[in-house]
Amino acid sequence: MRARTAVSALAAAAATVALAVPTAAQRLRRIEFAPAAGYLVPGDIARGPLGTALRAAGAPMLGATAAIRIAGPASLYAGAAYSDSDLEVGVPIIGGVALTRARMLVLDGGIQLRGPGASAPLVQLGVGTMRYRFATGLVDVPADNVVATAAVGYDLALAPGFGLRLMAKDWVGRFDSRDAILVDAPGRTAHNVALAAGLRFAF
Repeated sequence: MRARTAVSALAAAAATVALAVPTAAQRLRRIEFAPAAGYLVPGDIARGPLGTALRAAGAPMLGATAAIRIAGPASLYAGAAYSDSDLEVGVPIIGGVALTRARMLVLDGGIQLRGPGASAPLVQLGVGTMRYRFATGLVDVPADNVVATAAVGYDLALAPGFGLRLMAKDWVGRFDSRDAILVDAPGRTAHNVALAAGLRFAF
């Protein structure tokens, strides 16, 4: 009788562990990493007379986001993005006239809210800094600007802990033209919009 009771207890314990392992594994999936590539369309950073505008040309972009879940659908995220293009003057009818090379690095972080399930929509809200570097020959001038960020996206699951992420993101900030190009042109609040696709790894 005691042997049967012991065997039954062991079987119940084994079943409990077997059921608990997947649940624990799901709970431990708190960290994600999402590298991506896309295209960045910067906004006008200054306006001049006769409809002219100073802006960085649209260019390919590389980026990555890491996030750690803190409670329910909420995570803390940190992101980085890099783009290499030209600083140009937009002239009506003629189009853009390149002035110099423009490299852009954005670092931001904030809150990410993601829907339940392996495939789910997500939104991000945060703040960060956008650094432009303008280079012509021996001259390399940086300019830092505070930006607010907002993004919407969708995660499409392909396998457990692995999927495809599609995202549209907007970095909004006012450009300081005096620091960057030594010209005191009226600064503008610019929307810098990126469309990107990449992978998502969840651990």
